[in-house]
Amino acid sequence: MFRSEGSPERYVSIEKYVDPAAFAAHRAADHFREIGAARLMPLTTARDVRMYDQPFEIPPAGR
Repeated sequence: MFRSEGSPERYVSIEKYVDPAAFAAHRAADHFREIGAARLMPLTTARDVRMYDQPFEIPPAGR
């Protein structure tokens, strides 16, 4: 979870899944329905879901 420095009311969540089936399984899981859909989504004013692939692995900066 990240918060924007310029807009502190704006948060970004970045999640990584091994494939589309793993993403679908996450959305179908009990914890997603109980926490994500029931508690977090009602607090949001907008959602912007974007899907990306990762063509190659990049090591974290500073290592």
